Amino acid sequence: MGDEPMKELDSFALRLLKFTEDSVNEALDDPTSLMLLLSEADDALRILETTLRREDPTKHTQLIILGVFDPTLEEVALRHPLNIAIKLRDALREKMRVFCE
Repeated sequence: MGDEPMKELDSFALRLLKFTEDSVNEALDDPTSLMLLLSEADDALRILETTLRREDPTKHTQLIILGVFDPTLEEVALRHPLNIAIKLRDALREKMRVFCE
């Protein structure tokens, strides 16, 4: 019973990361909406960061070390054109493993 809140938190985190990945994938399909979609993805990551900081400091720290929260996806996209979205998508998939272990 004690593991149930953590499973719910992991599920919530995975949904937010999946939403972020979907936004990046959509940006790959429609480069004209890149900044809007990356902004959506950033919003999801901010929610994730706030929630994990409060509910699971260990996973929050793991994602900080992995660089999930900084810089924002928008900042990265401004410095690097669309090809960065492919790298972001792949990195997000890798980072999801934190919640599957």
